[in-house]
Amino acid sequence: MNGCVKILFLYSKLMNLYGGYSNIVVLERHLKDQGFKVIIDHFEVGDDVIFSDYQFIYLGAGTEKNQRVALKDLSRYRKELKTCAENGTVMLFTGNAFDMLGKEIHGLDGKNYQGLGICDFTVKEYGERRYVGDVVCSCIWDKKHPFVGFVNHSADITGIEQPSFTMKVGVENHIVTPYDGYRYHNLFGMHLIGAVLVNNPHFMKEVIMLIGKQFKGFQYQEISYPYEENSYRITLEKLSKEATNVTSKSTARSLSVPV
Repeated sequence: MNGCVKILFLYSKLMNLYGGYSNIVVLERHLKDQGFKVIIDHFEVGDDVIFSDYQFIYLGAGTEKNQRVALKDLSRYRKELKTCAENGTVMLFTGNAFDMLGKEIHGLDGKNYQGLGICDFTVKEYGERRYVGDVVCSCIWDKKHPFVGFVNHSADITGIEQPSFTMKVGVENHIVTPYDGYRYHNLFGMHLIGAVLVNNPHFMKEVIMLIGKQFKGFQYQEISYPYEENSYRITLEKLSKEATNVTSKSTARSLSVPV
């Protein structure tokens, strides 16, 4: 037994669109396969918590209305979350939960909402268009493996000097730039939604290794998960072929499938 990993699932009822819970379910199984005991705690509106007790913190996507509720409630813990991020706690914010990490959200309703202030960016919401569709992204901190996934959001982020992702398929969904995502130490933010960890086995491995480094003597065991690996390869290949077949879209580019 390597130790006990404590996972905190933020607003699992309020912010759980697109099956984001599956990230926690499958991560738990992978961690147990690595010899860890796993405890999952759920944090809802009004709950109290000590964030530093956890090795992994997750917040998924929700409706814009629910995002505002979660942001207002989580703002109680701005300083604690910032400290956890600076100390290397592994965290994943997906979909419009990513928007909450910045300084401010300029809402579609004309109001400005103070963000958590963990990252130095601002968000502007748009009403006339949503970014919806499958995407393939190259990643600045994992140049070998493209990321695959789905986006459905209505905001642009400015003020990120070094985004995590460049959209290679689905770039037409972005109004201003083809860039997305941000990494701050071991805090990952991205507009990809749903089963991000499940859809990208290389990212699952990265997260597990970062969690494992918090335990003395941990050594990662290479374990094959054929269903997840094959799903990733097939999805990447399919999206890449579709992009190359759409000759009228000059932004679409072919990607090679890693061996």
